[in-house]
Amino acid sequence: MNKSARKSHDKEFKTRLALEALKRGDLSGVAEEYSVPASKIRNWTRQLINRADLSFNSERTAKQDLSITKNPLLNAVLEASPNGIVVTDLNRDIIAYNQQCLEMWNIPEQMIASEPPEKIRRHVLDQLKNPGKFKKKIRRLEESRDLLVHDILHLNDGRFFEWHSVPYRENGNLIGRATTIIDITKYKKTEKKLSRFGNLLESINANVNEAILRSTPENGLIYVNDAFVEMFGYDSKEDALATDPADFYADEDKRWELLDLLRKEGQFQNIEVLFKRKDGSTFWGLENSTQVEEDGTVYIDGVVTNVNNWKEAKQALRKSEEKYRNILKNIEEGYFEMDLAGNFTFFNDALVEMMGYPADKMMGMNNREYMDEENAEKVYQTFNRVFRTNTSAHGFDWELICGDGSIINVEASITLRKDSEGNPIGFSGMMRDITERKRKEKQIRDSLREKKVLLGEIHHRVKNNLAIISSLLYLQAEKIDEPTVSKALMESQNRINSMALIHELLYDEQKFTDLNPQEYIEKLVRYISANLEVGSTNITTEIETSDFDLEMKKAIPCALIINELTTNAYKYAFEGREEGTVKIIFNRNENGRYHLEVSDNGCGLPHNFDLDDESDNGLGMSLIQTLTRQLEGVLRTENNRGARFVITFGE
Repeated sequence: MNKSARKSHDKEFKTRLALEALKRGDLSGVAEEYSVPASKIRNWTRQLINRADLSFNSERTAKQDLSITKNPLLNAVLEASPNGIVVTDLNRDIIAYNQQCLEMWNIPEQMIASEPPEKIRRHVLDQLKNPGKFKKKIRRLEESRDLLVHDILHLNDGRFFEWHSVPYRENGNLIGRATTIIDITKYKKTEKKLSRFGNLLESINANVNEAILRSTPENGLIYVNDAFVEMFGYDSKEDALATDPADFYADEDKRWELLDLLRKEGQFQNIEVLFKRKDGSTFWGLENSTQVEEDGTVYIDGVVTNVNNWKEAKQALRKSEEKYRNILKNIEEGYFEMDLAGNFTFFNDALVEMMGYPADKMMGMNNREYMDEENAEKVYQTFNRVFRTNTSAHGFDWELICGDGSIINVEASITLRKDSEGNPIGFSGMMRDITERKRKEKQIRDSLREKKVLLGEIHHRVKNNLAIISSLLYLQAEKIDEPTVSKALMESQNRINSMALIHELLYDEQKFTDLNPQEYIEKLVRYISANLEVGSTNITTEIETSDFDLEMKKAIPCALIINELTTNAYKYAFEGREEGTVKIIFNRNENGRYHLEVSDNGCGLPHNFDLDDESDNGLGMSLIQTLTRQLEGVLRTENNRGARFVITFGE
């Protein structure tokens, strides 16, 4: 439209734009479409409403049409508005309204046409959460009719209305009020959500440990949270905001490098940066930043996480691992780590050298690839037990097939490996090559077997030779008529038989260094009982021994002592008696000291018996004393209701 046309149609143009704005309810959109300032369109709209020729009667009836359809312009203005509009006279009677108003207040058309104004007002008040507050506003309007009123009404159904009421004049005279009601429920809900979201953001900014910031490439920092101030050691947010962003970096070039990355990529994540605090000290952090544009302005939003402790712990762990790897590299034993399937995931050089495979071939190798089926099954059972019980296994042997096809013996230990959360992830262990040890052990076993055979043969021959000597003594005693000499030969024969019995037991049991006294004493007593003539006397022998083995150098002297004392008891203790008891006790206490005791309940020792007078003792007692000294023991006697001989020796 040209300038002259615009001038000649100004009134029509203004009215059309005002009606368009009222109809759409979007004043800014109309202003932009017609390139007219929004303020002008707002004024034209007000003028349009003020110029409306409202016709009404002071007395209305139930059949009266209050929508004033006689005035087309007013009717168009009212119905074009997206808001509720109602016009009242000075008596608060309704003289004009639009359909939107009825729908907003849920007022039926019939109520407007037929019901008294008081009932309509009651209908409106019943929908308000706070009707008393609304009544007070109405009373103020009655007291001050020129008052401009603006308020927010909250309805019982959760809606919110914005209420505007202004005086309405005609020819300068006040004749009523024009009221506009705007449904702002959506706005209120949005406002509430924004408020909650704002509170959430404020809570996050206040409580997170990460430093949060916003900056612009030109002006530097424009926002930081409390964590940023604390992390970088500043006195306040204002202090931090006034600082050049380059001062936060230990290396200023790093900042420009990150800005270039933002320009190219628009964002970056988890970049390790050495930051600088206000006091000049440094710390490691992870920076995440995003470049955004709002209303033509470029912003950089960033988050910094302090990972200094993690970085130091990581460096300490790396040093520890290096030290650990160096130790494993230099030890002679083979160290390995496997996954749960038994595949190598790590091993040291010693294991590579031990097995003779290339390191790259060993990586991922399963245990069944370097073992036969028997050993592989044994290893599987061991690994399975370690996994199920979470208990390490130590000191079991494997046979490994080396890279050159040879077989070696290893002694291994296995431990279950777990991750930081305690979940099993594999196994670790040590292997020691014991092939040479196994070879030497076999040599020793073979040698011992040979020596055992040899010792058995020696004992067998000694026993046979002693049996020959015993037989010769017996034959000699049979040919001698002198009783004293014959008796001496028979006693010597018994002593030789007691020694031969020891060699027989050693040979039978294949034990050539020690023997158990229990079995020897029982056999000796049976031999004495069978070979000594005790007449009609019934002699009972009680044997009490603990379970221990007696070495050879002590066994033979003890055997001879028991033989002498038991034989003497059988021969002399029960003369003229029908029965008697011989008791033999042989024990060893906790300190390793031996206690040998032979006693009887017979006639006892002669009244002139003197243990210390060896010149007056017979050959048997002299032999007992000599053997006791050989044992480095102590001999004592008691003569109370029979004879009792006690010998203690050893540790």
